[in-house]
Amino acid sequence: MHEKCGVAGVLDLQGKRNAIPWLIQVTDGLQHRGELGAGIAWKTRDQLLHVLKDRGLVHEVLSPERAEGAEGSAGIGHTWYATCEGHDENDAQPYRLRETGIAYNGNLANYHERVAALLARGIVPKTHVDTEVLAQSFEDGGGLATPERMPEVFQHMEGELDGAFNVVTLDGQGRLSAYRDHLGIRPLSYSVIDGRYVVVASEDSAIKRVFSDARTYDVKPGQLLQAREGNMTLRQVVKSVRKRLCFFEFMYFAKRHSTIDGKSVETARYEAGHSLGEIETTNLGDAIVVAVPDSAKRSAQGLSDALGLPLEDGIEIASGYRGRTFIQGHPVNRAEKARNKYKLRPELLRGKRIILDDDSIVRGLTMQTLVERLWQEGGVKEIHVRIACPPVLSVCYYGMDFHRISELFARLNYNDVLKSGELPKEVLTTLAARMKVNSLRYLPVEAVPKILEPCGGICMACVNGECPTPCGQARREAEERTMHAK
Repeated sequence: MHEKCGVAGVLDLQGKRNAIPWLIQVTDGLQHRGELGAGIAWKTRDQLLHVLKDRGLVHEVLSPERAEGAEGSAGIGHTWYATCEGHDENDAQPYRLRETGIAYNGNLANYHERVAALLARGIVPKTHVDTEVLAQSFEDGGGLATPERMPEVFQHMEGELDGAFNVVTLDGQGRLSAYRDHLGIRPLSYSVIDGRYVVVASEDSAIKRVFSDARTYDVKPGQLLQAREGNMTLRQVVKSVRKRLCFFEFMYFAKRHSTIDGKSVETARYEAGHSLGEIETTNLGDAIVVAVPDSAKRSAQGLSDALGLPLEDGIEIASGYRGRTFIQGHPVNRAEKARNKYKLRPELLRGKRIILDDDSIVRGLTMQTLVERLWQEGGVKEIHVRIACPPVLSVCYYGMDFHRISELFARLNYNDVLKSGELPKEVLTTLAARMKVNSLRYLPVEAVPKILEPCGGICMACVNGECPTPCGQARREAEERTMHAK
């Protein structure tokens, strides 16, 4: 029921050009946000809605052979990352609601309450994901009526739904809508190409990947973008009083080439690594800095520059590998991916004291697998792990795949959330021993708001336990009580 995905949309304002090839390319640019499934929805000239979706990667699901005949001046796309078990092909998106297609990025903290409300009305959900719950709220708010009703629709949804939701829709007349919830937990960007083509995507890098000269803008929290033949509007439909952009987008999930709410992801990662280096107290002597590729490369450069130590490519992505270990749903899959993903370069590592920089540790499985290989295959002398992100100590109900405290590596010897500063030294020592490394250190929690200050408000619930919505906070507190009772 929990999702962290990517959404896209393309529309030709003149209604003449086939936009679907571009849509598929933009959707492919969001592959890193979801590798379980993909899909698109488009309207033909006869105003019939067509949906093509399945399990698999974008280039498999939307291959030229399978997408042959997909033509239309407007369409929406989706990459799917489900964080629950028991999902099937029917859970992939876009979701079909009569003659309207809906694609959604986020997660509803009050999913169970909304399902109970639907059952009380005699409505039985057909899928296991919260997209259907969101779609029902969309319909209840009048989402199948005229475009003029759309502001009221999302006002209605904001009143019913607790969580994170970026929504793109394609209605019965081939009109495109895109909405970002009032907290702005997930990013959403748009561009108008040559004054003619409206493009929407979860990250601006996916737009620029296809339209290299595009000027991109953020859909601000509570804003609704609507585009139809001959016209595009952007309006504030729900007031945003406290923005809560997910900080983990910068640390790990987003593409490094993306800019989110005025902050470059690449710059944020560099600054995180540099900040980590500035507080280093261990005498590391002649150590080399080694990044866990790819998302830690920029933080490793910052760490290297701050310490004045060389950065070496001692670990590489294996040739032909495509995928991300974090978004593999099952531990066995993650372990296998971790073993196959990385290629070690013993000629650069053997006999060396290394500072191993990574973007984050959640469950610790990927890092522990890599550390074991560095000792056995790399022949390193010492391993000092530095994490350019605070320790993940609490659950997330807004789209990240950690909703059980018992899964979190940093909670093994620290039964609390972190309000400020760092984990106690004795906890870090114990965790380092468990990981079988010489030392371990995380980025202090107070460094993150300074780095992301231009964004105007961030969510760090997975670190400090401060969930931005009532249902999310109630679920976190219940999970904490369960954890403490064990």
